[in-house]
Amino acid sequence: MPTPNQQIDQWASAPNAVLHIKTISNTSQMFAIYEFVNVEKKYQQILLPTGEYFALGDMRKRYYTFQSKTMDRVALNIAVKNTQDYDALLEFIFVYDGGDVKNCKMIGRLSSFLKKKKASTSSNITLVNFYDVKSPSYLIGNDYSKVSVFSKYKAILTSRNQQTTGELFDASDQGAAYTWICSDCQNFYWTVLKFHKSTTTASN
Repeated sequence: MPTPNQQIDQWASAPNAVLHIKTISNTSQMFAIYEFVNVEKKYQQILLPTGEYFALGDMRKRYYTFQSKTMDRVALNIAVKNTQDYDALLEFIFVYDGGDVKNCKMIGRLSSFLKKKKASTSSNITLVNFYDVKSPSYLIGNDYSKVSVFSKYKAILTSRNQQTTGELFDASDQGAAYTWICSDCQNFYWTVLKFHKSTTTASN
C-alpha cells in the first residue's frame, strides 16, 4: 500500500536554509513549497527586562526579547513543574542572539541552547515560536553576572495549592540560588518548609 501523503512544516531563519531528504526506497516522491514570513509585521515584539519571566505557552503571534539594563549578557533558564523531567516542545522555539529577529542571527533551538550556551553574547536575546505549540514551561532571563557566581541556579515552577517537593542543596563554596515562579498567582508564600535531618560522621 502506498504511504499516505504527509504535509510537514519546517521553519528556517534567513538568509539561507538546507533541506535534507532521506528515503528508504527509490519510489518516493516529494516537493517543497516555500513562503517568506515577515516576522516583524506578523508578530508583536514583547520587551522584558532581565529578572522577568514569561509562559512559553503564550507566544502565539508574539516574540519575546530579554534586555539587560546593565548591559550584561542575558542568561536563560527554564522552569518546569516538578512532575516534568523534560519539555520536548522546547525544540520548536528559536533563539536569536540580539534584540530583534531582522538584524540578529538565529543561533539555534531553545532546547540545544539551554544545554550548551545558556547566555547571549550581547545584552539582548530574542525568542520566537513559529510552530504555535504551547509549551507548559516558563522561561526566565537574568543578568549573567548575577547568576554565574553560583555553582547552581534553578527556576522552579509551581501553582496555587500545589505541593512541591525537591532538594535545595549545594555544598560548594559558591552556593546555589533558586527562583520560584507561580503560574496562576501574583503572590504566594510557603506555609510549611520541612528540613531533612543531616548528620556528620567523624572520621579518623
